[in-house]
Amino acid sequence: MIEVFTSKYCAPCKILKKFLSELNIKYIEVNIDSPDGMERFMKLKTNAIPVMRFRNGKLFIGCPRKKEELIKVLRENGEKVSL
Repeated sequence: MIEVFTSKYCAPCKILKKFLSELNIKYIEVNIDSPDGMERFMKLKTNAIPVMRFRNGKLFIGCPRKKEELIKVLRENGEKVSL
C-alpha cells in the first residue's frame, strides 16, 4: 500500500489525497505533524511534502497538477488504476 506523508496545513497534500480518493487508491496517511510521523518522514531524507512512498520503495515528491499525471505516476510505480 502507498504511504502518503502529509501535514494538515499543506494545500498540495489535500489535493493529492482528493485525487487518490477519487481514483479509489488505498493509502496510508502519515501525518508529519505528529512526532512519530515526523520521525518516519525524516528517514526519507527529503524536506518537501507531500511524498508518496510506493511498495517498490520509490518516492514521488509533490502533487501532480492533473489527475491524469497522477495516474501515470501510479502506473509507473506498479499501482493498478482502473478508470
